[in-house]
Amino acid sequence: MLNFLVLHGHRARQIADAFHRLDFSLENFLLEGLGEELVAAGLGALDQRIAKTLAKQVRLLEGLDQPQVPLHNNPAELAARQRVRKRDISFGPRTSDGAAAWDTFMTLSETAKKLGVSFYAYIHDRISGQQSLPSLAALIQQQVELERNITELAFSLNPGERPIGELLTATHRYQWRADATQGPSDQARHPVGIGPYQVALYSVRFTVIDLAAPDSPLSSERVVAGYKQVRPRQSGPPGFDAARPAP
Repeated sequence: MLNFLVLHGHRARQIADAFHRLDFSLENFLLEGLGEELVAAGLGALDQRIAKTLAKQVRLLEGLDQPQVPLHNNPAELAARQRVRKRDISFGPRTSDGAAAWDTFMTLSETAKKLGVSFYAYIHDRISGQQSLPSLAALIQQQVELERNITELAFSLNPGERPIGELLTATHRYQWRADATQGPSDQARHPVGIGPYQVALYSVRFTVIDLAAPDSPLSSERVVAGYKQVRPRQSGPPGFDAARPAP
């Protein structure tokens, strides 16, 4: 899962808004400026390729709205390596049914591995008719919900003041540990000199433990901006509210 930045405070929201405007400008350039000019170029095969790309524009630009979406397909390529090696050794399936069987079982195997499920136990459970294990689709949905909860928790954290902690819910225990990757720095701008806060960028490692199955924890990571007060707040010029963040 790709790491992404979670920012805090008034100043951070201004920075986030600036990046949003940059993303919007980039999107306009890709969709309107570059696309329209090249489509009108009249270069045959190039026009067709551009048209196909523009038809996929929503999915191609998904990373602008969903920072956790990977910007490349390297993990997918690595996941297909076992399938490619099997094809090289046996020279591929002989029939369409064989190709379908290959694709089905290799997909189940890789998906089970990523979810921490024994592929042998899963196949035995389904063939025997026991149906005691949850479906892979249900496990994927559960993991997506946990990742969403981690993201919401990361938004609420300030690792500068609480680098280690845990949160207990009715079904899961969320634990985290933060390590500074950039900073800390206390040279933040302030109307009357150096600001009272020390800021840093933290790599926060989350561990989620299912209380019903504590032997299979989920690990995930986020990059979070944190701060802590290291000196007293100073009074500002007339009319300045010292409690208000600097613009």
